[in-house]
Amino acid sequence: MKRPLIVWGSLLVLVGIAACLIAAASDTSQKKYLVRHKAWEGQKLRYAISLGGEGAWTPAQAGLSSGKMTTEFVFTLVEKAMRENGECTYDLVGESLKSSGEGTTGRFSVTATRESCKWELNEFKGKTQENANPITKDMSLTVGERGAVLYGTGLQNIALFFIVHVDPRFWGALTLAPEKEVGVGDEWQAAFDVDLPDSKGEPLKVNLKAKVTGWENYNGKRCLAGAAKADLDLKDTWVTFKNGDRAYINKGKYHAEGKVLWDVEKGLLCFADAQNTLLVGSDKPERRQFAGKARCTLKLLAAQ
Repeated sequence: MKRPLIVWGSLLVLVGIAACLIAAASDTSQKKYLVRHKAWEGQKLRYAISLGGEGAWTPAQAGLSSGKMTTEFVFTLVEKAMRENGECTYDLVGESLKSSGEGTTGRFSVTATRESCKWELNEFKGKTQENANPITKDMSLTVGERGAVLYGTGLQNIALFFIVHVDPRFWGALTLAPEKEVGVGDEWQAAFDVDLPDSKGEPLKVNLKAKVTGWENYNGKRCLAGAAKADLDLKDTWVTFKNGDRAYINKGKYHAEGKVLWDVEKGLLCFADAQNTLLVGSDKPERRQFAGKARCTLKLLAAQ
């Protein structure tokens, strides 16, 4: 008779342990976090960013851009100055760059490290200098406590390699930490502007929907995961292009979506991936259309 009692006792212990684990998991899933970028003295953050995109107006027309580009850039952010309001200025140290692109200004490609740089130019008319190494120039970034890049210096040295990219305003809204504490399942909205390619005047207003989707592991770190999506239907809109042309947009679609991973314990943006597509159709005063797509991925390689 003792054996059944031992078995039942063991089962009761296991049930108790399981209940504790379930309760702990429930507490974790319901906990709220104030997601913030945290800087520390001597901090070094090594990132890799990759992007690819293309877009073109059809039929091709003078003054309206078209092209495609791919870029792979590895860099380290080195803490330079921290401020009491949570902002931090970093030296941006380029480590390697590989980029190629083509468009109305011709074709180019560049492969660079700190020690060497090789350019290939094919009738390229852009502002660059063959044999100049863009990643050895002095550059800096200032990052806010919510992870947003507030401003930078010397970034014109690498701007050429990021011309065709995911809309920077969607990327900014995607990677910006929520204003308030959030937990798994929480949702919020934000608004940002989108400029139609080659247009001037008032930008388009787009609403973004974001949500904390759960927890994921990234390089051994437990990260809070978030997702965002934005859509806009275009119709009945007059647009003025930079070359002076006017066009009536009778149809179109903007779609963007992305994902982020935050190490909420250390206060680091570990991963971000975003992609967008844009289709625009005009029938007045002449038929023309724009089709474009892009994708960008940021990965934290190391933090010390």
